[in-house]
Amino acid sequence: MARSWAWLCVWGLVLVGLAGALGAAAAQETRTQAAGAQSPKTQADTQATAQANPQAETGAPLAVTVAPTPYALAEAGYAALRAGRLDEAARRFAAALARSDARRASPGGLDAEALARLAADLGFALDRLGRRGAAAIWFARAQDGRPSALMARAEGYALKAAGGAEARAAVAFRRAIRLERGRADAEPRRLERLRREVRDLERGVGLSASVLLRGEPGTGVTLAGPTLVNSQGAVRADVWLKRWTGLDLRPFARALWAVEDGGVAGETVQAGVGVRWRPLAATNLLVGVERLVAVGDAARDDWLLGVDWSAGRGYERPPLASRWGYWSVLGQAALIDPAAADWLVSGDARAGRAWGLGEHWALRAGVALNTLAQHGFGDTLSLVEAGPGLALVWRAPGSPERAGTGRVRLELRWRHKLAGRTANRSGLTLTLSAGF
Repeated sequence: MARSWAWLCVWGLVLVGLAGALGAAAAQETRTQAAGAQSPKTQADTQATAQANPQAETGAPLAVTVAPTPYALAEAGYAALRAGRLDEAARRFAAALARSDARRASPGGLDAEALARLAADLGFALDRLGRRGAAAIWFARAQDGRPSALMARAEGYALKAAGGAEARAAVAFRRAIRLERGRADAEPRRLERLRREVRDLERGVGLSASVLLRGEPGTGVTLAGPTLVNSQGAVRADVWLKRWTGLDLRPFARALWAVEDGGVAGETVQAGVGVRWRPLAATNLLVGVERLVAVGDAARDDWLLGVDWSAGRGYERPPLASRWGYWSVLGQAALIDPAAADWLVSGDARAGRAWGLGEHWALRAGVALNTLAQHGFGDTLSLVEAGPGLALVWRAPGSPERAGTGRVRLELRWRHKLAGRTANRSGLTLTLSAGF
């Protein structure tokens, strides 16, 4: 009986052990199934969390890139400007303006006054870099809702220097004149300079006439150059095409004649039509071609190729000046009938003082040196002469926004012959010229 109870205890323990093992296995299977049944959304969220927060897996600090504010970009631009790094300053200013346009209401943005100032400084930086067309754009931007005579002037000069935008430059200068006149501290000299800019930019057609009388009778005409051997008259019409074409082309037509007995020597009348081109805006160099048309029996039917160069200062009265100095240098060369190799070279140099007589009149006193060398029809002529002279000059008043183009000059000059192979003698010459 005792042995039976022992076996029963053993089998009871075995059954309890089996039951515990079966329960543990069932619990493990339940946990595995629950893990396998996790929703796709939860898995994706878990993966996204790990990707979005790598610090959670690696423990490394998270790098964050913050775009600079317009204010910070502007400050960097001004630092570059102070250091003389114009190109970098221009890039920073442009980036600050672009970001302010995109985030006008963002923290760190710039107000309207700061934007106008920044646009102006970008324009000045680009102008110093020689990028005048781009500078003009930003000078115009600086005036958005904030009219400024300074910015209008800067826009006009930038457009003028860029070339090909003469009409827009004239509009900017006219706007600057109106704004300047509205200022309590308007500067008269500045206004006059702007009026002259408008006049020069809007020039389209010009007409001129002149006559030079000297002691020798006319036996022919000088086809080019300021040094005239004989008494001679001329009329001329010029057209400036730059404001329409962007190229400084100047078609012209003219007529010349010798003066005899106070009238026109009909056999000497010479006509011509041609075009001149100014290839360099910074230099007054003109290259031209002309077809000479004989009107009188002593005139020519030939081609003329010419080059003119001039420089000077003070021939037009400085704004509001009562007295001033002037000087000029002019040189011309021409090849006439290339097959026959006729040629002409002449020059003129002048210097002196001038005095204002009222608002529109001036008196000039000075000395001049004239030279001429001409080969044609198998003969070569030359002349060198110098002497003092007086000239009375009148200029038209113009309009409030544009200086006048009309002018009249009466000049009396003593020409002393220094050298040359001509019949000319020393003596007085009288010149009357007018044009607009």
